[in-house]
Amino acid sequence: MTKLSGKIKALIIIGIVTVIALVYSFVHLYNEKLYWQEQAAEYNRYHWSEIYLMAERIENLGFTKETIKEIYPYINAKIFSSITGLYPAFNGDAAYTAVLNTYYVQLAQDISYGDLSEERLVEALVLFADATDDLKELSQKVLEMTEDTKDSMALRKVGSKLYNEVEEMVKSYCNEYGKKIRQFNNGDNQQTDNTVQNDVKAFEKYFREKLSLSDVTVSAESIYYYGSSNGYRVYSVAYDGQLHSDAFCSDTVGGYTFYKSVMYMPYSIAIYAVSDGEVYTLKEAYEKGKINIEEVYSFMPQSVKSPS
Repeated sequence: MTKLSGKIKALIIIGIVTVIALVYSFVHLYNEKLYWQEQAAEYNRYHWSEIYLMAERIENLGFTKETIKEIYPYINAKIFSSITGLYPAFNGDAAYTAVLNTYYVQLAQDISYGDLSEERLVEALVLFADATDDLKELSQKVLEMTEDTKDSMALRKVGSKLYNEVEEMVKSYCNEYGKKIRQFNNGDNQQTDNTVQNDVKAFEKYFREKLSLSDVTVSAESIYYYGSSNGYRVYSVAYDGQLHSDAFCSDTVGGYTFYKSVMYMPYSIAIYAVSDGEVYTLKEAYEKGKINIEEVYSFMPQSVKSPS
């Protein structure tokens, strides 16, 4: 009986030790997980602060062609380093994906190196100043909302109340300035409503057939007109629901390389030529002799001609 009692005591002790070990392991893992979540939240907030400091620095230098050209390499580097893994992502609707590293950087690049008339330059500077001021205000508000560690962690939790609130703020900014910069880039190249609607229908038909989808909706806001060559209108197309990833890509056509900071399906750089309901990728249009690629390259914005 004594031996049996000793065995029971030993089993109880082993059980208690095992439970303590399990509890300790659980607490340790929980604390480690919490630590890394806090680090990730702090890292995310750091990137938001970098965006704020960039906007503040631009604002302090002033909005002239000379100052923006001088600071452009900094703007380009800071945007691309800050948006990687940023929560929430700097996206608007499908037509305005990755607004900072496409539209915003593109506008700064065109001001710095583009051949803009004096009137167009003034218009570009005013637009860039507005976009920068609002970017500073947005990032400052995010920083104020995440001063507490708990809140900074909530911002990295997709679907949390704070995440959703900031996501709506970001989306509103991206839609507003994506649209304004796109309209500025269109300049005098606006197409008639009938032409746009016909081209929209042609793109919808093209993507349905190309991707074997029953329903594809392309809107006038999701196509960006660059110019025309040999009667073919050249567009960038980013419709709602289009598969894409935030990755640099390029395509060399006729000796000219075209770049995009977002990769799309089914054609990575998403540049198409259309006429009379007939749609071709840029490469197909060149290979079939439908367009003059030198002419097309000449009216492309600087952001499409350069990987930076």
